[in-house]
Amino acid sequence: MIIPYEALFAALAALGFAVIFNVPKKFLIFVAITAIIGFAVKSVLVQSGIGVELATLLGAIVIGSIGKVFSTIYKEPHQIITIASVIPMVPGIFAFKTIIALLDFVSAPVPSYELLAQATFYAAKTGFILAAIALGVAAPSLLKK
Repeated sequence: MIIPYEALFAALAALGFAVIFNVPKKFLIFVAITAIIGFAVKSVLVQSGIGVELATLLGAIVIGSIGKVFSTIYKEPHQIITIASVIPMVPGIFAFKTIIALLDFVSAPVPSYELLAQATFYAAKTGFILAAIALGVAAPSLLKK
């Protein structure tokens, strides 16, 4: 079950980036709502047992689809809401674990291939999630009108 404050924090993070990216004030509510919906989709799917990579892809597709509808209605680029809305799904924890494992590997007195394998695993997971975000946001725009 998605925890309401997690969705609120996703909206706040998206709004923060929207302000940094100079999104017009009248569209900020769309950014917040889109971030909440995309984050909720990802969270519900992960909690139901789907892998984080696929869940992120589906959440990003939802965000991209909302952006596509937004761009059709308001005659504005979909990136106005999609880019800031997808930021809360960026895999910061996996990138952090990658760096920690690499630092542990290079600072070990004897090379530990277990640490290297762990760093590689987290780096691959980070890359797949980032690719899922990019593909998910772009996919609805690539479909024919």
